[in-house]
Amino acid sequence: MQKMKTLVIYYSYEGNTKLVAETIAKSTNAELLKLKPIEDYTTTGFVKYLWLGKEVMMRSTPELEKINIKIEEYDLIFIWTPIWAFDMTPPLRTFLKENKIKDKKIVLFCTSEWSKWRCFANIEKMIPDNNFLWEKEFVKVLKNKEKIKLEVSDWAIDFIK
Repeated sequence: MQKMKTLVIYYSYEGNTKLVAETIAKSTNAELLKLKPIEDYTTTGFVKYLWLGKEVMMRSTPELEKINIKIEEYDLIFIWTPIWAFDMTPPLRTFLKENKIKDKKIVLFCTSEWSKWRCFANIEKMIPDNNFLWEKEFVKVLKNKEKIKLEVSDWAIDFIK
């Protein structure tokens, strides 16, 4: 039986999502695709929450650096996003709008501080013609690094079997 070709797609602002995306990629021998906006977000402090929340509410689609992968070559795709204003990040929104993802096995993950609320439903609406296998939210990742890395690794090994 041929092994599934696997891709991990992620955007990370503060490192939470990067940590878990890299862990899952390593555990599953997947290729890793980091989404990088041309103009990265550099806001800090309380203003950060207002600015990033506005970007989500306005359904912004920032221009991303060019990617050199062909989505159609992958069988299984893990999609990771931090939660901003209870939804996916604008860089992920851009990627999903610009890339045709169809007939794939999809696993959705997010990192948050409190709630994923509408994130997964909105991703599924943007790429509906896929087989969504799993959804999981990781809360306060950087505060629970080792525990979450172990949980992600264990889950990935069982999932890929």
